[in-house]
Amino acid sequence: MRLFNINFLKNKKITLEEQNNSKKYDIVGIGNAIVDLIAEVDEDYLKKNNIRKGSMALLDFASINKLGSDVKVVKTISGGSAANTIVNISQQNLKTAFIGKVGNDDLGYEFAEGLRKEKVKFTAGVSINNLSLNENDIGDFRTFLKLSPPLRKEEDRLALVQGLKEETIDVIVSDHKPEDEEKKRLTFARAATGASGIETLLSLSLELYHNESLKLETIIK
Repeated sequence: MRLFNINFLKNKKITLEEQNNSKKYDIVGIGNAIVDLIAEVDEDYLKKNNIRKGSMALLDFASINKLGSDVKVVKTISGGSAANTIVNISQQNLKTAFIGKVGNDDLGYEFAEGLRKEKVKFTAGVSINNLSLNENDIGDFRTFLKLSPPLRKEEDRLALVQGLKEETIDVIVSDHKPEDEEKKRLTFARAATGASGIETLLSLSLELYHNESLKLETIIK
């Protein structure tokens, strides 16, 4: 209340221009982060796979792999209705930002970079677990390391470290999502995803500094 009283006593009139200048963003969008893949195929491929020309479909990685090498992706675009709307608004010289979750893979990077090129603020974060561990740490299907996004190969982990160095990734997060023992004491396929992150965030981050993977100022920032 004290801050409000001070402003009242000053009797300062805030103009519409001052209000607009004080806003960090005009509009913030929240939605699914989807990458549009523009592909070229011949007529025979369309008939063989019963695909209507000019159509669109939502695909996961398994579905993309099933399409095979006959599909030639010629362009990738940051998509999804929310992201597309925010990009269009940004092109009207308004300050915009987007909140969404991307994977630690090539398409995740392309989505983030696509928005940034359109002057949409998009902050990319990486879990300390994905930054410090890889799929070998899962061992004999240790369910306490079943995460989302999942732990991947060592080269993928190193790519995340490089992303922090190049500032493609902005921040390290704990991704704190602990699960109780009953949900973890199951087979790997049935076990819940998630792990504690707050307790290990500082120690694992400092380990990246001590093994010279990252500079201290990068971690602190």
